[in-house]
Amino acid sequence: MEIKENSLDALCLFALYICAQDDDLSKDETTMIFSNIPSLAQYYFELFGEFSSLHLHQVSIALNEFLLSEDRIAIKEAAKSAVTYFDNLISDQNLRLKAIEIAKDAAEVDGIHNLEQKQINFWRQRWS
Repeated sequence: MEIKENSLDALCLFALYICAQDDDLSKDETTMIFSNIPSLAQYYFELFGEFSSLHLHQVSIALNEFLLSEDRIAIKEAAKSAVTYFDNLISDQNLRLKAIEIAKDAAEVDGIHNLEQKQINFWRQRWS
């Protein structure tokens, strides 16, 4: 099962990806992301008029595959891969802004790392 475009899974995957930039995806960060699922589901419903559920198993598989693939290729290629992947995965402008907000809030919960902040700044500029 693939991660569906513009889904709750996509938002969570993006936030997890940002929080993993410092090579330490903490329990506090993941708790922050997943504790916001009810409000995210409500936001999604307000935007699209339909319910979306989180497929945690699929998100964890996708994150693992994505991060492992980055270890095997050059940093420059990994960055291009992430840009293409997330540009396609989250194409709705409202969801892009929400994804950045979720990632920022989660990254700050254990003290935002320089690498996390750089990614947040990059995506904020790219998607604004």
